[in-house]
Amino acid sequence: MVILLQAYASHLMGIVWQLGGVQHPMSAFIRGQRILVVMEWSGFLRINLPAGGLPAAVSFVDDASSVVVASHGLSGSSLYLYAEEKPKSSGETKQQSKLPLPEIKWERHKVHDTRAILTLFGTTATYGSADGSTIIASCSEGTDIILWHGRSGKNLGGVDTNQLKNNMATISPNGRFIAAAAFTADVKVWEIVYSKDGSVKEVSKAMQLKGHKLKDCSFRESFSPSDSENISVGYMKCIELLKRGIRYHLDEDPKTLKVFIIPLHDSKGSTLHYDRLSISPDGRILAATHGSLLQWLCAETGQVLDTADKAHDGDITNLAWAPRTVPTGDKQVMVLATAGVDKKVKLWAAPPSLAS
Repeated sequence: MVILLQAYASHLMGIVWQLGGVQHPMSAFIRGQRILVVMEWSGFLRINLPAGGLPAAVSFVDDASSVVVASHGLSGSSLYLYAEEKPKSSGETKQQSKLPLPEIKWERHKVHDTRAILTLFGTTATYGSADGSTIIASCSEGTDIILWHGRSGKNLGGVDTNQLKNNMATISPNGRFIAAAAFTADVKVWEIVYSKDGSVKEVSKAMQLKGHKLKDCSFRESFSPSDSENISVGYMKCIELLKRGIRYHLDEDPKTLKVFIIPLHDSKGSTLHYDRLSISPDGRILAATHGSLLQWLCAETGQVLDTADKAHDGDITNLAWAPRTVPTGDKQVMVLATAGVDKKVKLWAAPPSLAS
């Protein structure tokens, strides 16, 4: 099943779902324009960013009415929190046919000096004594990663990957770990330590995931729902499932649980690599892309569940799973959103997993 949400006037650079809302609003940002689009099943809202910067990444904060947007200009990268001017009452919500226009609540400039932001990833901190706030990791094109408090914009600390240049960074679903993939063959992991009052105390180095063979690898990694496993993919043409649920403070090493050979080949039979990879919220299905091709793989066996040869008319630029199942008819299904250079956003119902 495919649903085309909308075609846009320019390339879509990314999409992200609300952290856990029932209606699953999502946002998309557009290459070459100062526009952020917030989408709900009932409509769309376009936000014009301040002059001088173009959208680079976006993350929801707490609910569907607040988003943090990263933009990049000549002087460096900035972060903006857009939120509604006044909270709506339940009666106003029912009568309002259009989404209210948000305003800037806080802004931070030159957050990574003059470097651009590659990824912006947010989650709700629920691990241990965490207070349930939204925390956001901004990953620069250099080697620095900064952790932010979503609602207040406070800088909670940062880390340096020391890996030449970053590719991406992500946070585990419960807000415990930050993982960074870079140009080298290791994926580094840090633990976010919380104080008794629920605030972030520090970000400390935890471990390195070393299960890869080549040094010049480019990784895409995603945390599993259990927060004990990590998926990474590199140019060595395999997918590795690495276990992180270890006592790293006792110097235990993470272990490789599974290795899947990528089931993708060119006309000469040579194995290709995936461009993007994301694991479903239930941990059963891997969504992977190569150019305009989209595949769903069983996370247990690596078997191909389904393939869309031309999911978009051109390269797929982003993919993101809805945080919960979505009702379709009399069933609840996992839904994957994809964006491409064809200026379209599409929603896909995941195929049944072999474990279901």
